[in-house]
Amino acid sequence: MEIKTINLTEHFELYYILPPSFTEEFIQKTIDKNQTVLENIGATNIITNKEGLRKLQYKIKNHESGFYVLTTFDIDKVNLVKLITLEKSLNYNLDIIRYINVNQTEYLLQKAKEKLNPTPEFTDHRNLNKGKIKDKKSIFEYLGRRTVDYKEISFLRQFMTPYAKILGKDRTGMSAKSQRKVTVAIKRARHMALLPFVGE
Repeated sequence: MEIKTINLTEHFELYYILPPSFTEEFIQKTIDKNQTVLENIGATNIITNKEGLRKLQYKIKNHESGFYVLTTFDIDKVNLVKLITLEKSLNYNLDIIRYINVNQTEYLLQKAKEKLNPTPEFTDHRNLNKGKIKDKKSIFEYLGRRTVDYKEISFLRQFMTPYAKILGKDRTGMSAKSQRKVTVAIKRARHMALLPFVGE
């Protein structure tokens, strides 16, 4: 009889934007402060990556660009309730332009189960279904994907109109489940100004 291992740890991803005027010293101070909060609530395997300055897809607090920082960490399920301490700290920190804290546990599990198409001819649903009105194929199934991350901007753009509206599954050919994953990813990307709310 196979015994299933119960995972008692959740994997999170904290993504935030700092003002473009911040010096390296101020950026590091913010990172260190967040690191301390995470350590105090019992987070482990804390890894921070400074992604750098990039243009925002829309203005936030009069900023047209921002410095993006990505921090990943693990936390035991018994300590999940303590994440509210992190949320409060981030909300009170006026230097942080925008942030999002995402539980990536299920995403990583689905990612590990993917059997990707090694030689795809298409990576865009529009090319995959070119000329088709009915019986459209799912780009997810064709590529062997099971999930999508909100930071995969180039992949997500194909599911939006030139006016930044999200295409329905009747246009994309995807299942309702895959469509929901794309919709959630786009909404998260919009929140972090990685994608626009309206077209140019």
